[in-house]
Amino acid sequence: LSLDNVKNVRILDHIEFAREFGIELPDKFLIVTYHPVTLEYEQVEWQIEELLSALEYSDIPVLFTMPNSDTGSQVIREKIVGFINSHDSAFAVETLGTQGYFSAMSHASVMIGNSSSGIVEAAPFNLPVVNIGTRQQGRVRSENIIDVGYDSEEISSAIRLALSNGFRKKIEKAES
Repeated sequence: LSLDNVKNVRILDHIEFAREFGIELPDKFLIVTYHPVTLEYEQVEWQIEELLSALEYSDIPVLFTMPNSDTGSQVIREKIVGFINSHDSAFAVETLGTQGYFSAMSHASVMIGNSSSGIVEAAPFNLPVVNIGTRQQGRVRSENIIDVGYDSEEISSAIRLALSNGFRKKIEKAES
């Protein structure tokens, strides 16, 4: 059903997005959706700190969507808020809804995190995805997915690969 929505939802341009959500999307930005991994709740603080370290290193504006309410989500929220408070080019929204989320995906340079939306819905937007950790383990992957562990250097390398012209060309015809 979500792939049907991708075809049917009208994508907001940058001006409409800014009007709707109060966020002016830069030409190049990362969209990040990171949820706690239920069976790894004791590692959630380390995991989110590694991700934020990689984002710090990338020095690219970031749009966060907040995590679900699973165990460990409060730690993720607190770390994201801390990151936003110390970075003028980082923003967060609780939720964008379908139209807003697909619009953000269509304008983003790379999606990062561990959300199923990266696995299922990003390919039609030709959006590279850096999929972190084990949360989406066992799901079929499209060629736009770069699977990595939790290490900040591994995440940083994957972001650089996802931004490269060669990788973007490789996924031009990616299918979900």
